[in-house]
Amino acid sequence: MLSLLLAAGALTEAHAASTADVRYVAIENNCTPKKIEVFNQKVGDNAEVTYRVECNLPKARDETSKTASAIHIRCRYDLCAFVKPEVSEGKN
Repeated sequence: MLSLLLAAGALTEAHAASTADVRYVAIENNCTPKKIEVFNQKVGDNAEVTYRVECNLPKARDETSKTASAIHIRCRYDLCAFVKPEVSEGKN
């Protein structure tokens, strides 16, 4: 019985996305990842994980510009996709 549970856990792990997948999607969307953290997680048959990725931004000369300081990436099984940017306002 225990070996059956371990085998089922191994199958689940084999289909889960890794932080390398999240990193790849972030870089493809012009975001060099500084920090990757779990933002939201759903379990069950349609399990998915939404990650919040902080971007390593270059210093801007215009301090009032709006830039995406972080992006959200959603992963289902081993497929990850860009969801939305988090736009932060510059200093006034």
